This record gives sequence, C-alpha cells and structure tokens, in this order.
Amino acid sequence: MGVSLKFATALLVSLLVQSPAIAQMDWVGPMTNGAIAGQVAENAMDNMGIPKDGRDTSASPRPQSRPISVKTTYKLDKRRSQTTLNTIVENVRSKNPAEGARIANLFASVDIMAMIDQALSEKNLSRSNTAHAMAVYWMNMWQYANGDFSDKPIEAYSAVASQVSRSMSSNPDFAQLSDQQKQEMAETMLVQAALMGASVDEVRGNPKLQRQMAVAARTSAERTGLDVDRVVLTAQGFAPAKPRKRSDASDVVVGEERL
Repeated sequence: MGVSLKFATALLVSLLVQSPAIAQMDWVGPMTNGAIAGQVAENAMDNMGIPKDGRDTSASPRPQSRPISVKTTYKLDKRRSQTTLNTIVENVRSKNPAEGARIANLFASVDIMAMIDQALSEKNLSRSNTAHAMAVYWMNMWQYANGDFSDKPIEAYSAVASQVSRSMSSNPDFAQLSDQQKQEMAETMLVQAALMGASVDEVRGNPKLQRQMAVAARTSAERTGLDVDRVVLTAQGFAPAKPRKRSDASDVVVGEERL
C-alpha cells in the first residue's frame, strides 16, 4: 500500500470502500486516559526543545526529565480487546448510526487485532507495549495530516518508540495505570491507525477526501497532545519543524514525502 503500516486485506478494503466516511472520522473520541497521553506528548516535545509557546529551543535542549521505574508493557487480555472494539463501535454510532453499523459489521468479519499484530511484527513492535502503540499512532496521524503516504523504515519506528518510552518513563501518572488502562489506550490508538491506513489507497487519489482525512488526523493527534505543525518525522524520530504558518489541512501537499 505504500503507507506506514500495511493493515489491509481484500475484505477490509472492500468494506471501507463502501464507506469512505470511515477515513474521515475522528475515531478515538475522548480516551479515558487522554490527559496522560497529552502529558507524554508535551514531555516528548519538551525533550526535543519545543516548549509550549512554540519557540524553537532545539539548539539548546532542555535537560531530560529524570526517568522513574515505569513499564510501558502490559499483560494482554483478549476480553479487553473486545471491550475496546465495542467502545469504538458505540463512539462511531453516537456520531453516525450508519457508520457505526458498518464498523460493527467490519469487526465481526475480520480479526482486526490479528491484522494489527502482524503489521506491528513487521516493524519489530508489539501491541502489548503502550509506547509502541503511541509511536505508531503519532507517526500515522502526522503522515495523514501532512499528506505523506510513504512507508517508513523500521529505524524510524524504533526511534519514535524510544522517544515515547522515555516520555512515559518520566510520567508518574502513567506509572499508575493498570494493565487494563494501558491496553485500552494502546488498542484504541492502533485500531484508529489501522482503519485509516486501510483506506489510504482510496483517499490518495481524491484530494477532497484526503483533506478530510488530514483534518481528522490532525484532530486525533491534537487530542493526544501531538502538534503536527511543530514536529517533522525523520529516520531518527520526531524533530522540531522549521517555523511555518499553522496548517488548516487545506494546504496539504498531495503525495509529499518527508522521509
């Protein structure tokens, strides 16, 4: 597919093609631990020398936050995975009943968690690591918000996962999360990345849908604290972006590759 993670199967793509609105929706909704995700993002950008006010201080980066003993992994429970899927269906149904029904049909037709596991394994990542899930989510949302549909090298995934892991390891609130809460956070982000990623081939040739997808990706990224205008994705992970006018997704460059 030529996009970050290759989630698609013929059935998944066919179901999504029947419902192009799926690619345009903000799937995550209010995550139970969205505030913690925002703290992780803020700390990651702070470590890169990007403070809240947007001034580029990368030339003299701030001291790294002192790590605490935090596990980003969790014990995966398949029953919790089904709960995650049910919650996503209800979130979509509350906004658009028809799309909610299609998503329910999709989840009943394919093992989307198995597809996610396979895609992650190709990048040496794991669903049972919250840092890996957030890294994939941020990378995908940054790409879709910027109209970048290229496949990224393993090194980039590893670098972003390390950035996220370091930020989580200095967040005492994340340290208090249970396995259930970590799994909910990880799988919610991964399912959205999978659903949007599987529709990329259809969106890529349609500028209008691409702009709508960019808006949805930007909204989702910002909900977890990532400002896609202030970072750029490189083989070494996220880095401070050159100052530019904030994008409203209407100026997305079709097919532009940053890496």
